[in-house]
Order: sequence, then structure tokens, then C-alpha cells
Amino acid sequence: MTTPRQPPPRRVWRVALLAVTGAAIAGAAAVYVDRRLRAAPPDQPSSPPPPDKPAEQPARRPERRLWIVAGTAVLVAAAITVTVVTRSPGDTSVPVVATPTPTATTAMRLVDCQFAIAAATGQNVRTTCGYPAGNPEASFREQSADRSDPRFFGAALPDALATDSAACVVDTPAPKEVDIVYPTLSASFVQVPGLRRIEPTFQLTEANTPVSLTIERAGSPIGPGQQAELSLRLIQPLEQGKTYMWRVKGTPQDVAAGDWSPWCLFTVAEETRDDLGLADEEDYQVTIPVAGWRTVLRAQRPDEAHLDPIADAAGKKSGSAAVSLTGAEWTSVITRLASQASLNDEPEYWEMVDTLSSALGGHPHPTMGLPRDTP
Repeated sequence: MTTPRQPPPRRVWRVALLAVTGAAIAGAAAVYVDRRLRAAPPDQPSSPPPPDKPAEQPARRPERRLWIVAGTAVLVAAAITVTVVTRSPGDTSVPVVATPTPTATTAMRLVDCQFAIAAATGQNVRTTCGYPAGNPEASFREQSADRSDPRFFGAALPDALATDSAACVVDTPAPKEVDIVYPTLSASFVQVPGLRRIEPTFQLTEANTPVSLTIERAGSPIGPGQQAELSLRLIQPLEQGKTYMWRVKGTPQDVAAGDWSPWCLFTVAEETRDDLGLADEEDYQVTIPVAGWRTVLRAQRPDEAHLDPIADAAGKKSGSAAVSLTGAEWTSVITRLASQASLNDEPEYWEMVDTLSSALGGHPHPTMGLPRDTP
């Protein structure tokens, strides 16, 4: 295979150019002097030489010497050029062939990047659009996108954010409160004609102490006019009484384009609709009428071992009975009650959900994350 001939390095061209320029100047000087000498009248002797003394030969004109000098300059310039071009690779003073300086990849404009990503969807080729590869640890320190930056003009930037359907007011010192530990984060994007797909990325962290919780997840791809959503029920519950902040961008995790939305802050209430806030291993005791325990037992699966205390209480003839279970067992019992209440539209089951939750210090009307009409 023939190796393509590399063009001479830039330094070689400069030296060659200087040599040729020097030769040209020397030649021009010689021509100028020659013309001046030709124009001057020849020297006239004041008197003829004596007859007994031979006439002296006229002195040689200096232009011949100048032409010799000029020709020498040309030869020297040519020799310098040949020496520079053919210098040995071992001589580090001037390399034979300069190694091309690698040029940094120019990052695409964001809108062009989003179109390229949409076009590559479904293929095994991923593009970073010339941006550095995404790094979740570093990306949490990135600033939000400056919408006046020309890189972002015409792109699908995040337009509106909402936490559990509550619109987010960015950069506010008073975070919105949500009464759910599994909120759904949602965002809409500026619509761009012809852009048929956006691959969003979400970030969530605890406010003021980001080391305690950092979550970066890819949202499901969305089409024009659709909202990007991330349900924390698929990830992990948040803690009651704590403040969190989240943001979103319209590019995948591995594209560090810096197109982040501003941060959206929210606080999880001390009592939430979808979680009892109980410690899994800690024991809790509830006392209610025997009739209530019978209703609770009817909604449960009969083969679960932790139901034995409830079955014993339900077997009493009358009065009230106390039942002790761990936090995890109470969560299972009440979630099962809520599931049957939501599925079969059983008000009696919802009533027992409220009774047990209140007795355990939880929300007065929990949903356990299931559909429920407002009481």
C-alpha cells in the first residue's frame, strides 16, 4: 500500500520562502548596480600614455563581482532549502515531517446535536456531539444553561417543571411541599419543528447536603409535545421532612452539553399520603375494636405469617384488641387494604386504612400510592 506523501511542515515552507526571497533580493541588487554602471560615461585619460610605455589594460568592472555574489547567494539559499527539507529524522532541531497538531473537536450546536441523536436512535452508534463524555459526579456541579448562549439557540430546552403535578417555581427560597415520598418529576420542552425525539436526563439530590443522595437517571424518550417523566416509585422513596432539588436536560447522560434546567426545590411533608413513615424493624402496637380487625383480615392474603396476631384479635367475640407488628409488617397490611379498596372501590377498606394510619401517627387519609378519591 502506498503511503500518501505528507506535505512539507510549516517550518520548512518558511525557511524555503526566506531563502528564495533572499536570492531574489540579491539578484535585484545586482541588476540595479549593473544598470547604474552601464549608464555612467567611461573614464577619459588626461593625456595619452608615453610612447615608450605600453598602455594599461582597463580595470574590470565591478558588476562581474556582483553577479558572482548574487549567484553565490542563490546557491546558498538553494543549499539551505535542500538541507532543511532532507534533514535526518534523528536531528531534533528541525523535524523532517512535522506531526500534524490534533485539532480539538468542535462541539455541535445543541439543536444540531439533538437532531443527530434523534437520527441515531435505534442504532448501535452513539454520539457525544463533540462534547466531553458525561460524568455524573462532575455534572452535578455544572451550571444551568444560559439561554442567551448562542450554542443553545433554537434547541429543545426544558420549558416547565412540575413535582407531583405541582408547578415548580425555580430559584425560590420557599420550596413547595409535597405529601408524597414517591413524587413524579415531569418536564416539558420547547418544541422544535422536525425534532421527533428527545432523550431526557434527570438529576435529583438532597438540598444543602448533596453527598447524602445523588440520583441521575435517563427518562423515557419522548416525542413532540410530550412530557418527560421520572417516577421515584421505580427508584427509591424520599425521606419525610427533608428538602430536595431536581433538574432535567434534553440530551442523554453521556452527552455533557450543559443544557440543564434551573434547579427545582421541594420539601417532603412530615406526613405523606403514600408512606407511613415507620421504621421497618421497630414494633408498633395498635388497639381497635374486634370488628375492625375482622375487616382488616378479610382484605389480606390468608397464607401470610404476620397475620396471626390479627387473626387472634379478630377471633375474639367483642370489645377491642391490641396487635403488635413491625413497621414493615404494618406497611404490608395497610398497602394490601388500600389495594383492595382502590381496586374494588370499597369504602369500608379505605376507612380501615385511615384508622390504622392515624393510630400509627401517619397521614389521616393515605393512598399508599394508589388511586383514591379525595375524602
